[in-house]
Amino acid sequence: MTKKYNVKNALLLGAFCTIVYLAVYISRNVLSAVSPQMITHGIASENFIGTMSSIFFFAYAIGQLFNGIIGDVVKSKYMIAIGLILAGISSFILPFICHIKIVVYCLYGVVGFSLSMIYGPMTKTIAENTKPNHAIKCNLGLNFSAYFGAPIAGVFALFLAWNNVFNTSAVILIILGLLCFIIFSIFESKNIIE
Repeated sequence: MTKKYNVKNALLLGAFCTIVYLAVYISRNVLSAVSPQMITHGIASENFIGTMSSIFFFAYAIGQLFNGIIGDVVKSKYMIAIGLILAGISSFILPFICHIKIVVYCLYGVVGFSLSMIYGPMTKTIAENTKPNHAIKCNLGLNFSAYFGAPIAGVFALFLAWNNVFNTSAVILIILGLLCFIIFSIFESKNIIE
């Protein structure tokens, strides 16, 4: 069966990927948003938060290298769904064990590595399943959504306790991970994406 292509499908794919990428950037900015609360309440020191942040970005960078290679072999829906769900579960657990530093460092490294599984497969899916002019617009939406991650995480931190900000972000990631698998499977069954 040949792949069905129309502008509506390209927009649906682009819009869904943009929402997912926004959630990734909210999650990436949670620690920065809640750091003042964590320090004020004596949950963490500046050094502890700095180390968490460093481990996150180191794991994210390593993940970009490995996940780029893995993404050439594994279907995008699996990479994206697993990345979102794993990051969500790790983020959700984190506030409950914040007193065990080494476990927090490991978990936040898992969050970083997991979130690095998203962008490559997502842009690959868009590029392979939309026309070049639509792919450019979809990828522009992805990159534009990244600018809203920090402000939204900040709004969460304004109204919620630090642990609830982590948990809210985690639940969003897990839900989107499940939705990603379902929606991409539906798109595959309807030959919207390969």
